[in-house]
Amino acid sequence: MTVKVLLTAKNSETKDDALLQEIAFKLAKSRKFIAVTGAGVSCNAGIPDFRSEDGLYNMVKKQYPNVVVKGKDLFDAVLFSSPDTIQVFFTFMAHLRDCILKARSTQTHKLLKVLKEKKKLLRCYTQNIDGLETHENLCTGITPKNWKKLDVIQLHGDIHKLKCMHCSQLFDWTEDSTQTCKDGEAPECPACRIVQEDRMLRGRRNTGVGRLKPNIVLYGEEHPDGDLIGRCTQSDFKSKPDFLLIAGTSLKVVGIQKLVRQAAKSVKAKGGVVIFVNKTEVGTNSWKDVIDYHIEADCDEWVTNLKTRIPDFFAIQTSIKKFAMPAGSKKKSPAARLVPTLDTPPTTPVKTRKRPAVSVHDDDKTPVVIVDDSDREDEVMLPTPSHFSTPRKSRRLAASLKKTPSSAIEIGLLTPEKTPSRKRTPLQPWEPSATNTRKRSASTLAAEFEPIKRTRR
Repeated sequence: MTVKVLLTAKNSETKDDALLQEIAFKLAKSRKFIAVTGAGVSCNAGIPDFRSEDGLYNMVKKQYPNVVVKGKDLFDAVLFSSPDTIQVFFTFMAHLRDCILKARSTQTHKLLKVLKEKKKLLRCYTQNIDGLETHENLCTGITPKNWKKLDVIQLHGDIHKLKCMHCSQLFDWTEDSTQTCKDGEAPECPACRIVQEDRMLRGRRNTGVGRLKPNIVLYGEEHPDGDLIGRCTQSDFKSKPDFLLIAGTSLKVVGIQKLVRQAAKSVKAKGGVVIFVNKTEVGTNSWKDVIDYHIEADCDEWVTNLKTRIPDFFAIQTSIKKFAMPAGSKKKSPAARLVPTLDTPPTTPVKTRKRPAVSVHDDDKTPVVIVDDSDREDEVMLPTPSHFSTPRKSRRLAASLKKTPSSAIEIGLLTPEKTPSRKRTPLQPWEPSATNTRKRSASTLAAEFEPIKRTRR
């Protein structure tokens, strides 16, 4: 059952005030948010409506007084059935784009930005063609590569692009194309013109030059990116959203009705809530089991009231915006400038040198050649086996130091560059004498086995 809620001030102690506070808390606690927006969201952006005295419809009607076109037919494919109505269509679209360029984003668009910054916005599906969501850094423009990263799905296209009705290429608006549309004519496609000139030079058949029209989907046309939009909806509904906001739409279009029902079904399966914000009620009673709360108010007025109820939800945005710096900027952020600097004298870094464990005198260095497996030789200086301690050592310590090899040469790791003048004589294996050893004297045996004296280097 849909509950109607009137917009009231905070702490008014009414039933509506309690319901508005409950809705605000549920929005703040939500994790996956889906929004469906319509023309009511952009009414406060500065875009004039179609039916007022100064509206776009009366402006175009004054330019073409003999052409009878209903207001709802300005976005219908029926306009292309007659040359007169085609002129009305292009003139109307050119003036509408001029008004959109002067418009600014609304409070509802800013709410979507806050939801994105908090990583709560799953997707926004909009019926608008003004592209005001880009003013709040929301990503638009669906392609086969970026559809997963999109923040906003434009169900009816984007008026800021021109599309060829022949080759389907997209182009930006130029001064010439804008003036051509205001005159009631369709601009030529530059890509088709190049192809035609090339074929004519080669003597081939003329394929014709296409015409450009705003890249919007009229009623009665199929969306060219319908398959990608279907993939987006399936992905979002499987993500189990817990909050659905329907704002600024009367839900009279069949396509948007189907989208809202499917989204509401996914939200309710998660135990979420469905909110409908619009000045007018929905047409039929078939929505009573779909919509939980109908806030009968203007979209921006409700967002303004929402800020008073959950101010902390919007406070992060202002603090980040105050201290944030644009990407790639080398300047210090205001937050960094707030850090106080102390008046300390400048210090020059001093390069320290490691002290050796044992100091070696220059007189006790011997050049040694290191030979490795790659036959590469480097001359280094290594200390000779001497002792450099200043105090006199005890005899026992001195004796132990003499027995311990103190250089790489004595250990056997290195080979000296110059061989000493006194060569070592290797020990010869003992062989018994041919004469009878029993008859030899002790002095003879002592002379044969006398060890060879070793010499120190």
